[in-house]
Amino acid sequence: MHGVCFRCESLRSTCVVCALRRYGGSIVHLYLGRDEGSGTSKPGPEVTRSLHCVNLFNTFSPKTGGQRVQTLKENHSKPFFTYEASIRLVVSAYICTDRRGSYEARIRSCDSHLHHDRKFIYRRCTNGLHLRKRRRVMWVYIPHYSSLDDQITTISNVNTPKEHIMSGQESQKKMTYVRLGNSGLKVSRIILGLMTYGSKDWAEWVLEEEEAIKHIKKAYELGIQTFDTANVYSNGESERIFGKAIKELNLPRDEIVVMTKLYATVGRTPKDKFADRSQAEANGYVNQSGLSRKHIFEAVKHSLERLQLDYVDVLQCHRFDYDTPIAETMQALHDVVQAGYARYIGMSSCHAYQFHAMQNYAINNKLTPFISMQNHHSLLYREEEREMIPTLKMFGVGMIPWSPLARGQLGRPVSQSEATDRSQKDAWGKYLDKTKEANNKIISRVEEVAKSKGISMAQVAIAWSLSKDGMTAPIIGTTNLQNLEDIVGSIHVKLTEEEIKQLEEPYIPQAIVGHT
Repeated sequence: MHGVCFRCESLRSTCVVCALRRYGGSIVHLYLGRDEGSGTSKPGPEVTRSLHCVNLFNTFSPKTGGQRVQTLKENHSKPFFTYEASIRLVVSAYICTDRRGSYEARIRSCDSHLHHDRKFIYRRCTNGLHLRKRRRVMWVYIPHYSSLDDQITTISNVNTPKEHIMSGQESQKKMTYVRLGNSGLKVSRIILGLMTYGSKDWAEWVLEEEEAIKHIKKAYELGIQTFDTANVYSNGESERIFGKAIKELNLPRDEIVVMTKLYATVGRTPKDKFADRSQAEANGYVNQSGLSRKHIFEAVKHSLERLQLDYVDVLQCHRFDYDTPIAETMQALHDVVQAGYARYIGMSSCHAYQFHAMQNYAINNKLTPFISMQNHHSLLYREEEREMIPTLKMFGVGMIPWSPLARGQLGRPVSQSEATDRSQKDAWGKYLDKTKEANNKIISRVEEVAKSKGISMAQVAIAWSLSKDGMTAPIIGTTNLQNLEDIVGSIHVKLTEEEIKQLEEPYIPQAIVGHT
């Protein structure tokens, strides 16, 4: 709400339509503007920048008890202020204006339809967004009340944001949303990982486009609005499919959170794979991996092209780069954010000392810091609890772990451990074989708790992840729509302290899995 339009991305003026969207969609249509004193009332810059948003916003139809929407058009004879609105409810909005003359008096000139209290007027610029006019900007908190009883029926008073439920959601289970670390960004409590969607030429267990879009659609209907992919997944096919899904499903860009990652070499076709950087360079992929400034900017550009987006919400480094100075990497990531290609940055799969060094450099040099860590963590792999998780808590960084079901092992009984195509062909799943005996004890205990509570094993495993201190949201991947719906139900499962202790007791230390 603080001076940035979340739909049209204007940093210089607030799009009121987009701001009011945060208050449950009570306003269907709204123009606000100002006139410099020409004697006629006409829309100002705030209106012009929000026109395309209004057209999109008109398609939004929140449930309001079936009340008929009335339209109010008012062009005041006095200059400087004009508005046009279609109103469902009484709402509150922040409006950004210039401090010129007696603006309070000008508002009072429209007092027949706009009422305000002087105590709600603030002269300040929020977060330095209004860089060129910060001394002339003031925030005015205006409750908008309709006094035209014969034209508009006020349904209820809405001065606080309502819990948001995705359109089309029929399930009684409601998704919850949490801040990602100390940032202001909210993500769904379950994140859908898109590694599973792409091309079978990259991995046989991957779902291709048609099925992938069905899963993305289902996830959104269940309330998942946060999606994680990477440029290397199916060598770009995962990003391309997700970008197509956003367009086809008309997923609202101001609502969904798009996360992607960069580091590895992206082959020209899904079949192209490289064991390491030297092998990629031997095949003509020079400067096409790692965290150098050149590769970061090139990788971001290609990701945005595949996603058909102007920006991503969280740009993550897939791995730590031993060959590039931390100073170069963090400056490049900061510049990507400043250029508008990403809103936030995050890190993935590295040692705690590496993350500490990168984050410290950013903070000490007033660069953009990480807000998230995507690390390996589950009931079968808890090595991150030794150093990484305490480090994340110290910095206020959110944890969004991958493989919370241990490649599906925590979602089925020990007797069915080889039941899926991925469990047999995914090399990552074999890294836990050295501690198979202890792992099987944990899996059996997950099964016991699931039976006692009358829920699935996957729900128990995800509920355990959600119970851990410092956890923001686990990333789950699935090739089955029923499993997806089942996993979402885990956000409503509460484990007792005794059950958590029972699940954790057999654990023994593991070798590092996920980074070098």
